[in-house]
Amino acid sequence: MTFGINSLSETDFNAVDELRARVADSSATESDVVALQELLSDQQNLEYYCGLAVLESHLRYEGASPGELAGLILPSQSESHSSAYSIKRSRFRLVTAGSVALAAVVCIVMALVWTMPPGGQTASPLATVTAAEHCRSVAGRSVHLGDEFGTERIDLAEGLLGLTLAGGVELLLEAPVQLRLESAQRCVLLDGYVVAKVPEQAIGFEITTPDATVVDLGTEFGVAIDSDRRTVVQVFDGDVETHFNREEHQPKQYFQAGDAAVLSDNGSTEVERIKFDPNRFVRRFPLPESREGDELSPYNTSKLKSVTVAKIETPLQIDADLSDWPSDSTFSAQCDPPYAKTYRVVGRLGYDENFLYVAADVSDPFPLRSVITPDGDPNVVWRGGSVQLRISCDRAIGWPVDAHIRRHDVPLNPSEPRTRLGYRPQDVNPKLAHLTMWHHQPAGKSCLQIAYGMDFTNVNSHPAGWRGRFRQKEQGRGYLMEYAIPWELLNAGDDPPQAADVLAANWTVHWSDEGGRIWRGHLVEVTNPDEPGLTFHRAATWGQAIFE
Repeated sequence: MTFGINSLSETDFNAVDELRARVADSSATESDVVALQELLSDQQNLEYYCGLAVLESHLRYEGASPGELAGLILPSQSESHSSAYSIKRSRFRLVTAGSVALAAVVCIVMALVWTMPPGGQTASPLATVTAAEHCRSVAGRSVHLGDEFGTERIDLAEGLLGLTLAGGVELLLEAPVQLRLESAQRCVLLDGYVVAKVPEQAIGFEITTPDATVVDLGTEFGVAIDSDRRTVVQVFDGDVETHFNREEHQPKQYFQAGDAAVLSDNGSTEVERIKFDPNRFVRRFPLPESREGDELSPYNTSKLKSVTVAKIETPLQIDADLSDWPSDSTFSAQCDPPYAKTYRVVGRLGYDENFLYVAADVSDPFPLRSVITPDGDPNVVWRGGSVQLRISCDRAIGWPVDAHIRRHDVPLNPSEPRTRLGYRPQDVNPKLAHLTMWHHQPAGKSCLQIAYGMDFTNVNSHPAGWRGRFRQKEQGRGYLMEYAIPWELLNAGDDPPQAADVLAANWTVHWSDEGGRIWRGHLVEVTNPDEPGLTFHRAATWGQAIFE
């Protein structure tokens, strides 16, 4: 019998075997259990572990001593180059129904045992959810007040999550985030943002990242993994100590309130002090809102298949005063009840030989609050409140557009050109553009980001030649926005759209919380009713842009 584990190292083989044996005889310590959990997060290690459990059940069924297991598992001589492992068949038969049933029981029991602390006592939770704002895990599970977590990994896809650890440490996690709880005094940040507020009795609390460890010295501080996989540290109160994880790099760095730094270890360690930014991390939950409903996020049912792109005879003044637009150039959409009055948009599209014009009148209870900088993670610029337009400027393909993200059934090969990594040429068409337009409140400026193709490559966060303006509406319940975007930025300067063209386009409006950082809901409009799917996954879902 051979396990199909072609990359299981001998080190992992021995570690899994040793830890499995300790769990089986109840001698495992808490650190042993944590170590085994970490090993079994790898699918191949998990398969090997289950294989050992199955074999042991066979041994017991046949009346053999579990101690014989060590002599039965050896590296396969015939597969020495693939690191596979074989089990000597010896005198043990692996075919009876009773042994199969017993194997299943052993696997279940052992799976339960290794999640328990030594001695079989019920595990106390490491953390309790004390605040949750529209939280949803990567697996789609909602997170609620009072939920408890043990030594486990938390993958949060949406929302803001507040945890109180057993030692009193308060953590605030901002999605998307991946964090592994290891003890009341230590957690591992794998991705995203977290802020820790540490009481006196928990001084010494640690947050570890792939590169570095941050140790609390009585403080409130934030740790993040940025888009370049570097560690970002910012101290709001008190002091912290940091050091790199590799043994050969042990000098400690100290930071105090008002300090911020980037720590990276790409073969050589580097500490770069950066400007303290009060908007870099979320430190508190949004205040209660005066809005229609609290349980669900605003969303809509798309009703429009097409919009008109008006011919602009006289260049528009880009001042967020939309009175000079043609009166027949508008379309309107709103979120489904109970959000219809508060979350709505009146949109406009126009064109001339030089520019694509985009304008909108957006109802928003918290307008122009975004603190998302164009210099940060390009994947999250929309979250603080924004207008997105997806548009095809390829006159040769018309509508609908057959283009989508990489097919996951096509294996990646980093040595091959990008167009062969599961993408077709039309999937990486540079004339498919995703525009995100928003107002950056701290700088008081309009922003534009453009990504190209359904692979979102060549993201341009600082394009040149465009003009944009936002203006808050009277009563402070919404905003007006207006942009002029050169056709050159959309890779259509040599062949811009013409009258009577029918191309593909889609609108999305995003709303945020009062702090301008946490996404609260969206409206997606102008869609193809015959094509299911997400608009940022499949261009075939985009509706029609009919050029007047």
